[in-house]
Amino acid sequence: MVIFILRRSSQVLLRCRDTSIFFSAAPRIIEGHLLATVMMFGTSVAIIIFGSIKALTKKDISPEDKIVFCTLALLLNLIVVVGLFSASVAGTNVVETAFRLHMRYYDFMLPLLFIAAATQVNAVHTASLKYSRFLTAALVLAMIGYAAMTLMHPFTPSYVDSPELRGYTLNVKWFIALAAFSAVAVALWCLSASSGTIVFLLFYLPLSVGITALHSNAEVRQRMVIDAYDRAGLFAKSYVPASELSSLVVVGNSVAATLRSLVYIDDLGASRDLSFVEGVPYTAAQTPADKKWVLAIGDIEFAKDEFEVMRLNGFFLAKKITSLYPLNINFRHSSLPDTVIKVTGLSHAESWGAWSDRGDIVFRFAKPLPEKFQLVLTAKAFGPNVDKPFEVLVGHRSYPVKLTGDNASYTLDIVNVDSADVLTIKVPLPTSPKQLGMSQDDRTLGLGLDQLEIRKVD
Repeated sequence: MVIFILRRSSQVLLRCRDTSIFFSAAPRIIEGHLLATVMMFGTSVAIIIFGSIKALTKKDISPEDKIVFCTLALLLNLIVVVGLFSASVAGTNVVETAFRLHMRYYDFMLPLLFIAAATQVNAVHTASLKYSRFLTAALVLAMIGYAAMTLMHPFTPSYVDSPELRGYTLNVKWFIALAAFSAVAVALWCLSASSGTIVFLLFYLPLSVGITALHSNAEVRQRMVIDAYDRAGLFAKSYVPASELSSLVVVGNSVAATLRSLVYIDDLGASRDLSFVEGVPYTAAQTPADKKWVLAIGDIEFAKDEFEVMRLNGFFLAKKITSLYPLNINFRHSSLPDTVIKVTGLSHAESWGAWSDRGDIVFRFAKPLPEKFQLVLTAKAFGPNVDKPFEVLVGHRSYPVKLTGDNASYTLDIVNVDSADVLTIKVPLPTSPKQLGMSQDDRTLGLGLDQLEIRKVD
């Protein structure tokens, strides 16, 4: 066990960026886990501590003492490892604080506490180790009292991290009542092992589990009525093109609730932006470079002239305003810039670019092209089109360009006197590989486009 703890501790310590935060947070986090466990399962904790003391002082260890010693070893092992892990991520963002109690990482072993307690149903205290028993009970009672008086402050249980503790502490009156009942069971166990254990297992435990489940279910059932975070996620999923969902970022007044919006969006590329600060205008500079959509839930203010904003019922969907030029189209990807409405005459995207599959390649833009611009084509010609003149048409003007069979860049100076919003490239001799006996591909190829760039000339 010790070797395992040391190994895991060294692993999380290596991951931790700030060791001062790590060493200051770890003891506090472990304290929170110990307080919560002792408060909710005080009699079981007293039994496994006292049973372990008995096991260490005897030559012949009974099966019951073996069970309680194993339970204590596992519990301490898991609490320490979880505490060290939690400390290693504390402070990395606004969600990961030193007061989160990730009890879900070891709640699978909590039933072992009940099994350990059940071994003492017929037990009888002897005069030996009397003071150890009193000291154990006093320690457990003191921890229960401290947890009840502080109401587990400043720790922040939630039904995600620690559903048992959240349900236990949700209602203050029930919290105090259950903590008092837990203390009574511990005190009774100190006087009579059998009586205290029976009260714990048959009365306290069913009551505490029932109240905890009732409170947890009531909180979870609130999600049956959708709120702004649910509506925002559903709307974004239906409105934003599927190919662009990965370029969406979610911000909101509740960082935790933004995760629900991401569930509805259902795209691994979509993410949250934790740089958002409530009350401060959200700027395009904050948005990650690969994101262009912002789903904002709550009272969010956007920087002026940096987004196109749709105001909806309790949330906003905004799109970054990007400068039109230089405009770059990468044909290795199927997605197009927002300023390009449609492209016809091109086959599907490949790892190097895309082939033309007809005589004309037509680009239709959302706005007229600049009056003067440079057109930079990174392209190659196919088969009989090599060194033949391709025609680039903008308005009523034509610009010839000859291409080789290798990928290269070609620059044309274009004058758009007609304010045209369409650019056409005419292929001289569209030919299929099948016609040339190269393969069974019957697409009529001519131009292989890697990139197209439009640079405005002032």
